[in-house]
Amino acid sequence: MMSNQNTAKTKSAYKGFTTKEKILPVIMLSLIAPFMVCFFGPFEIFGNNIDQFKFALGDFWLVCILLSAGIAAVIGTALMLLRGRAFDVAYGVMFGISLMLFLQGNFLSMGMTSLSGDGAAEGELGMGKILLNAAIWVVVIGGSIAVMLLLDKYRDTVRLISIVVLLAVLGSSVISFATLSLTTDVFAGKSMTLASDGDQVLTVKNLDTFAADENVIVFIVDRFDYEYYDVAMQSCPEIFEELDGFTYFADYVTKYPRTFPGALHVLTGVETDFSLSHDEYMTKAYKKSEHLQAIKQQGFDLNIYTDDYYCYEDAGDMSAYAENLSGNVSYRIVQSSSLAIDMIRLSLYRYLPFCMQGMVGQISTPTFDKYVEYDMIYDLYSTDMSQVYGLMTEDDFTLRDSDKGYSFVHVDGCHKSTIYDSDFNLLPEDDPKNLGWSTENVMRQSFKIISRYLAEMKRLGVYENATIIITGDHANIRSDTKEPNAAYVTALLVKPAGVSEGEIRNNYAQLDVDNVLATIKEAAGIATDEPTVFEVPEGEDQVRTLMFQRSYKNETGKTVYENIEYEIRGNGKNFDNWTVVGRTELGKSIYD
Repeated sequence: MMSNQNTAKTKSAYKGFTTKEKILPVIMLSLIAPFMVCFFGPFEIFGNNIDQFKFALGDFWLVCILLSAGIAAVIGTALMLLRGRAFDVAYGVMFGISLMLFLQGNFLSMGMTSLSGDGAAEGELGMGKILLNAAIWVVVIGGSIAVMLLLDKYRDTVRLISIVVLLAVLGSSVISFATLSLTTDVFAGKSMTLASDGDQVLTVKNLDTFAADENVIVFIVDRFDYEYYDVAMQSCPEIFEELDGFTYFADYVTKYPRTFPGALHVLTGVETDFSLSHDEYMTKAYKKSEHLQAIKQQGFDLNIYTDDYYCYEDAGDMSAYAENLSGNVSYRIVQSSSLAIDMIRLSLYRYLPFCMQGMVGQISTPTFDKYVEYDMIYDLYSTDMSQVYGLMTEDDFTLRDSDKGYSFVHVDGCHKSTIYDSDFNLLPEDDPKNLGWSTENVMRQSFKIISRYLAEMKRLGVYENATIIITGDHANIRSDTKEPNAAYVTALLVKPAGVSEGEIRNNYAQLDVDNVLATIKEAAGIATDEPTVFEVPEGEDQVRTLMFQRSYKNETGKTVYENIEYEIRGNGKNFDNWTVVGRTELGKSIYD
């Protein structure tokens, strides 16, 4: 009898927090998780990548604040209503989640603060790292619960330590918020215009027209890796049926492995000066582009179709060349609440454990472009393939009042972003037909656009006399933080003027961007000392260069930006032929 009474006393001795003791930790526990994910995360990503977005902070952040506050209120109310061990378990769970969100977002996610076009955990992470990351989450959250339940006699000390840790987490977010507010134009907004200070943009004008006589067409299929071409040639060769008279060049290496500065290099012929900022280089590239100047001087009208940020900051820099410019225009946001939700989705990539990031779905620049509408005669050009295909099929193509035309057409191509069906209808993530990204799917989509374009050239009788280049701005980059362990080779297809028949033939000459630029110049009647893609002998070893920009955290936790120069001697697909010949610490990201 006495033993049972002692047991009853022991069970009832669990102290628990008083209501007064709960107030301060509950306030912090309820604020940290929702505000970190729904407000601080979107704010920081927007501030660090402001030039990539076509809208202002004010277009979405009120929704983020209200949503954060609403979730915080629900969490706080629920915690205050709990008593005894139930409250301690919830305290441990929320403390562990709050701590892990901070650690994941700032230390474990490898600096993922930029706008992503792919699943964040794809490619760079093996199953071992994903499982280790999940284990850290389980240990921290489980350990927090255990501490709350097992150290009841040290309750005051545990409460004090947890408050200090939570204050540090919350304070770190507030400091980051303040620093970003003071060091960027995050609050400047867009003044309800697409671009400030009279900047210009590229429109869809002339996209569905051709010059009447000579046409030079360059298609940039983003991330068009040679392996993607090989897969498509095996699984769906019919997508290339319109490519009469083309030659496939199987060993083409671009100088840069990303859209910026890769696409700009192919467009302008100007190599990157890493001492300049992102915007300074763009301005220099267009002003110093002897390549574009020479084409214009030959009497060609130029129409350039590409995205801002990656290929231009102010299209006014192209005013001496491009026909499809538009001045400063107003914009409006549609579905601001959905815009805010997608900003939060982007934030979740940074804060969720790797094993859960796939639940967020794919997200990329076109995800946000759809929320912006413009008041202009011609629509803003976007590399979103759904928009491009819609414009190319809305009406038949026509001939414009020009004898010579050069068109540079850049589409999203093989980037792992939005998933469409065969007719470019957007497939929701829960649609059974949405099977996710696949090489065959993106190749079908890319060449459905190209085939439509080529078919219209044939119908209008301008195909044979046209030089047409289909390539990528870069190959499939596998990691931003690791040095390459495999070759980067980009697909390249070329049809010269005067040819209009014949199946695709293969050529194994070792080529780089200079050969492509020479091919464009020759087609435009411009003398060049550089050999064209057809003039480089097959079987003859060439020396080529690739500049790989890597970012990583050093032993002190500082993000280091490094340029690694590779020299390729011989077959580019054989990584044994790739040699590091130089390393330069850049001091900043090339995107700044």
